[in-house]
Amino acid sequence: MPLWILDVESLCVLDANTAACTLYGYSRDEIVGKSARELRLPEEVARFEKYVAHEVIHGDAGIWMHKRKDGTTFPVNIRYHAIQYNGCRARFVIVTPSVLTAAELYPYNRCRSRRWQGDPRVYAPPVTLP
Repeated sequence: MPLWILDVESLCVLDANTAACTLYGYSRDEIVGKSARELRLPEEVARFEKYVAHEVIHGDAGIWMHKRKDGTTFPVNIRYHAIQYNGCRARFVIVTPSVLTAAELYPYNRCRSRRWQGDPRVYAPPVTLP
């Protein structure tokens, strides 16, 4: 299972396991120290920064589009837990590749975003996986 540790302040990867390195196409030396912004699509960086800024201890961050070293993109489901890592505030990140396409993700993430912003009328729609 792909796992990495994210520094909450710098948004850099502090550590990653072999599965994460393989999934993203980087060696461990290449991915450690890399900004997590670089592992996302440019249009998702602002949403990512806003999400990480919240003091949530653990949870399901939902489905995001991530980017490999070769530039290919793929949907992932992210779960995280707040930890201390070598004296840094960090997030232990569990990455699960998703079978949803980008077109299928848009309404799901739009709804999750509105719910996350406190709109009580909105609930995440059920997601039917192919």
